[in-house]
Amino acid sequence: KARKAEFMPWAYRIYGYRYTPKQAGMPPRVEIHPEQADVVREIFGWLLHEQLTTRQIVKRLNAQHIPTRTGQNQVWHAASVRSILTNVIYTGHGHYNKTKTGVPRKETRRKFSARKDNYARAGRPPEEWVPITAPAIISAPIFAKAQEQLQRNQEKARRAYQPTSQRYLLRTLVRCGHCQLHMQATRHRSVCKR
Repeated sequence: KARKAEFMPWAYRIYGYRYTPKQAGMPPRVEIHPEQADVVREIFGWLLHEQLTTRQIVKRLNAQHIPTRTGQNQVWHAASVRSILTNVIYTGHGHYNKTKTGVPRKETRRKFSARKDNYARAGRPPEEWVPITAPAIISAPIFAKAQEQLQRNQEKARRAYQPTSQRYLLRTLVRCGHCQLHMQATRHRSVCKR
């Protein structure tokens, strides 16, 4: 069904597109959501032209009160923005069936509760991938430049959090005593109310 474009599970979860299911004998289809597509272009523009980080982009989206995909959650998150910036479908071409369930490669993070081994994802060989198409929102060269900028941002962030930077010295070393998850360091500005 995916090869015949009759099955598009990715389409109704992607920001910037509108999914119309099969109805009245017509196959399912995907079209560009104009307002969301403009936001996608802006996000790529902020990354490339202003060289903002994903967190800075999140702050700008939230400051401008731009609605999320469903509109139910009023707050953007860094993972959502990174998902947009790394999803090749915005160029009009992508692949479905790239992964399958697999055995976790690392230790189970939550040691206090048993988990099944089928929650991890493993890659499939390229011959099993199913090519998919969608209306393009950005060009392939812009997407490629965005991936390069994301890599530069990541390297810059890694340098900023070296032990010699004197910031968050216990980063990646502190774990929760109950569930063994890594603790994250955050900084909050206190507001003094008199």
